[in-house]
Formats: sequence, C-alpha cells, structure tokens
Amino acid sequence: VDGKIIHESKAQAQAIHLHTDLSRREDQAAEMTNLHYQPPHYAIAECLEDDDILGALAILIRCVNTLKWKRVIETARTYRVINTLGFCMECINKEANKEIFSEKILEKIEKSVEKRTEIIGKITEFGTTIYQRFHFQTLEKKWNVEYNQANVFTKAVEDLVR
Repeated sequence: VDGKIIHESKAQAQAIHLHTDLSRREDQAAEMTNLHYQPPHYAIAECLEDDDILGALAILIRCVNTLKWKRVIETARTYRVINTLGFCMECINKEANKEIFSEKILEKIEKSVEKRTEIIGKITEFGTTIYQRFHFQTLEKKWNVEYNQANVFTKAVEDLVR
C-alpha cells in the first residue's frame, strides 16, 4: 500500500519501504531510528523462504522494471529459493496471459534450478483446489516445485497487474 509492504517474518514484523533515497546502500540493510531498510532482492528471497508468496510477488510485480535481476537471482540462490522464484514468475505470466517477467530473465533463472524439490507450503484457511494443482502441474515439474497454495497467483494478478 503506497509503496509499503508489510511482511511478517518468523522473527518480527517488518515494514519494507520500496521507494527510498538510500541508493548508495542498495546492497545492504540499514537501520535508522526504528526504520529498517532492506533491499528488494533480500525482501523477495526472505518472503519466498517464509512461503509468503504474495509478499514476494508484490515486490516483484511492483518493481519489475527497476530490480537488479542479477542480485535477485544471486540472493534467491543463496536462500535456496531459486526454483520457487522461477516458478512464481512463470505462473504470474501464465495467470496474466501476458509477459510480466521477460523470457530472458526466466531463462537466466532456469539455468540455476536445483535438482531438489522446493515445497511451497499450504495456507490452511484457503486449502488447495484441484484447479490450482492441475493448472500449474506442468510448471511444478519444470521448476522442481510442489505447489500447495490456492489463489495466490490469481490474487496477485487481480490486485497488482494492470
């Protein structure tokens, strides 16, 4: 909302501010009078690691043209969520029926796919629908992901893609 994304991590709640004049600190976290600045590539990886897919998608979609994709990919590799990153981005393209994330970026991510299967946890209040499992089954295999959340990509497209 208004450039802010609230992300609940396992440790504490954080306010992530996406518009800043801290361009010189773009690769590090900064603490300033109870304000914590975290570069988007770290916030994306942490959201994916915590199964906060909608939080990660909000940052990815909102900042698609300004993200430093090399850093996003490196950080996702470090956090071991590279498969989930590629899967989520390709699902958004599929759900939106247009290219939100370029094929060129997806190809770079695909080169880093790990052999192990990443499991995207279940949101218990929504459950999992057969439609969702079937709809993304091919992409699950491609990206070595087991997807157990319902309506996340539909919601992201409805709320964030214009």
